[in-house]
Amino acid sequence: MVSDEDLRSIHIKACIVDGKKIVAARALIDSGAQRIFINQQFAEKHQFPLLKLEKKIPISNVDNSPNKNGPIRHYTQLPTKVNGNI
Repeated sequence: MVSDEDLRSIHIKACIVDGKKIVAARALIDSGAQRIFINQQFAEKHQFPLLKLEKKIPISNVDNSPNKNGPIRHYTQLPTKVNGNI
């Protein structure tokens, strides 16, 4: 059975490449996103380098309310493989 949430989302299998380490991940395709995002807990768990932004990026939810996690404060730069392509 497919949940309503699964019908509204597109997930793909991806790999994040960090030096010699490759981390399998399930990526969410969001055609409305203005940038590419990664979950902070996922990044910390896999010890991806988090670099501090000079200026925080405010985040709003679909209903335009502020996101409960606050603004984005860090970023990382990692190659990502989808279907074997970087």
